[in-house]
Amino acid sequence: MLVPPSFTQLNTSLEGRGVFLFECWECARKRERGCNMPKKKEVLPWGGYLNMRLDQQQKEQFHFWYRELGDDVWELFLQALSQGMKFSLVYDPETDTYTASLTNSPRCTCGVSSLYVLSAYAQNWQQAVALVLFKHFVLLGGTWENYRPFKSVQDKLG
Repeated sequence: MLVPPSFTQLNTSLEGRGVFLFECWECARKRERGCNMPKKKEVLPWGGYLNMRLDQQQKEQFHFWYRELGDDVWELFLQALSQGMKFSLVYDPETDTYTASLTNSPRCTCGVSSLYVLSAYAQNWQQAVALVLFKHFVLLGGTWENYRPFKSVQDKLG
């Protein structure tokens, strides 16, 4: 079973990469004395959901990748966060599944200038986290610039 790092381990690991999960209290309150945090929040236009459904071959590839990766999945998790991704994990009691999502941010290095969400669901949270990382790193190669979502509501035909 994959065991996530503690918050302290995660924050310490990310600090070396220039990523912080929270601002210091003083900077958050006063934003003074050389704080690196942006003063104005940059907002990206909504791009959509990256609708990546796995075919049978990709599912088999994921299961092999997941077994081989083991606890190294947390290194990929840290790498995604250091690229500027935002992460969320939610449980759906109706379907008894977990959904893990990555969302790009203004400082994201994934190659897109609009706000996109990449999601994956599974019956346990560890597999949901690993699956969204598999989609991001393996299927998309860590860059989203060449993948466009299916926009059924916004498209009139096609």
